[in-house]
Amino acid sequence: MSKYLLLLLLLIGCWSCQKTDDPSILEDEATVVNEIDEDCNQFLISLEPRDSILIRPPVFKPENLSDEFMVDMLKVKISYRITEKRYNSCTYGENFQIINIIKIQKR
Repeated sequence: MSKYLLLLLLLIGCWSCQKTDDPSILEDEATVVNEIDEDCNQFLISLEPRDSILIRPPVFKPENLSDEFMVDMLKVKISYRITEKRYNSCTYGENFQIINIIKIQKR
C-alpha cells in the first residue's frame, strides 16, 4: 500500500512540475484579423471579450505570427506575452500593443 502511495505522490509531483506559473504569459481565445488596405497588409489579434461589458475587445499586433495563421477571421487560442513595443496602424489610425506569441492553435 505504501508503495502505491509513494508512486502516486511521485506522479503528482512530476505532473505539477510541467505547469508554468509565469504570470506574464496570458492565454485567451481570439480571432486573427487582416488589416488590409492599399498601404497595409498586417494581421492583428482581436481577443474574445471575457465579459459582456466590453464594447470593443482588446486588439494586439503579433510580432511572430507564422504564415499558417495569417488567415482573416481565423479563430485561435493563444498563449502570449505583452511587450513594451507599439504598432502604429495605417488603417485604423490607432496604435496597438505588440505581443509575442508563445503558443497558438486553431480552434
